[in-house]
Amino acid sequence: MAQAPTPQIVSFPEPLLSPPLLSPRTESKYGTPQYGTPTGQSFVPPPSASSQPPADKWRPLILTPWILITLCVTMLVAAIGLEVAYFVTNKRNGWGLPPDPTHRNYIHYADTWIPVTAVMVLVSAFTAADYFLMKMVPFMELNTNKGAKGDTLLLDYTGEPKYLLWIIQINNRHWLPAISTIICLLLLGLQPLASSLVQIRETEFVRNPIGVPKFGTVGVNDKFATLEGFASAAGFAEADSRYDLGRPPFVWRTWAVDEFERPTAFISNGTMKANTNAIQTLPNCVKADTVNFARAGTGYQLTGSWAGCPVNLNVDSSTDLEFGVDVVGNCTTASVNSLPAPVKPVVFWFASTTYSAASLVFCTPELTIHDVKVTVNLATGELINVEPLGDYAQPTNVTSGPPLNGQVWNGVRHD
Repeated sequence: MAQAPTPQIVSFPEPLLSPPLLSPRTESKYGTPQYGTPTGQSFVPPPSASSQPPADKWRPLILTPWILITLCVTMLVAAIGLEVAYFVTNKRNGWGLPPDPTHRNYIHYADTWIPVTAVMVLVSAFTAADYFLMKMVPFMELNTNKGAKGDTLLLDYTGEPKYLLWIIQINNRHWLPAISTIICLLLLGLQPLASSLVQIRETEFVRNPIGVPKFGTVGVNDKFATLEGFASAAGFAEADSRYDLGRPPFVWRTWAVDEFERPTAFISNGTMKANTNAIQTLPNCVKADTVNFARAGTGYQLTGSWAGCPVNLNVDSSTDLEFGVDVVGNCTTASVNSLPAPVKPVVFWFASTTYSAASLVFCTPELTIHDVKVTVNLATGELINVEPLGDYAQPTNVTSGPPLNGQVWNGVRHD
């Protein structure tokens, strides 16, 4: 029977080159796997992003610090300037304008368009800054690692309407974009109000008193030998009553003011108060105490009386309307009956045969002279008001001497 072979131990020679020993597997600070270096050797890592030279950061020009600081300083200076101008304007009661009214049209356009243009530039700058800020919101979110990358990159506020955008931004807790949107809405809404920053108002202020020359003295002009001037005045009064021509300068209601020169070279837009003299004329017209209008024969008879002065007139029945004026006579009052005919009271009578109606009006004109303070419109020369200060104390040929001796012509009877 054959015998099994005896096992033998075979030894191999030690290899001349062994593989390098690796250090244990490690994790880098970037989260990627990194294996150790061969024993006895140094490992040079690949260049990382931190070792690269930093790239230039893109930033819109409107969002650069010096632009934003300039914009804020400009608004601050404008706000301070407006407050200072408002204080000085109230203290000076406004700023004077040229007296020529044609210049005010140009000033009106200037004070309307210049503030609007200035505010338009500021609003444009803020809206541009807001636009670029909305563009940078996704990058701001990525930088702070908030939200999913897909939602952040797709975030776009530039296409949403402004009046709803601030609600979305507050809901997303984007506070800075929300504040920017609200500021833009306020600026756009308040921009039209810039046209009312400067206004032109009629402001009253008092200048120092000045002297003005007068054209004459109060009294009757004895150089007129005829009644042409009187007739012309009566004709103007009739035309004024019919066609409303308006009173001549220096005549206001029952007052005729001593005319003086208006200082239009000094100021042309405003009113002037001056102390002068004026004549007040009062017609003192009253209705009759008694009136009777009845048929008498083929016509009508109008009778009446006032203060002891009777009236007895015959009216023709062939006419529809008759009227006239006569001087009263046969008065029982001695003070009235003794007056000359040119200064006696007069009676105006009106009669209508169609309606069998009539009326009597008695007038006793009165004329007085006063020291007055008048208010004159410098632009038109018209009297605005007459305020009596007292009776005129100087002697005149109207109230204290011939030819009137304090009496008033009635304008109906002349000697």
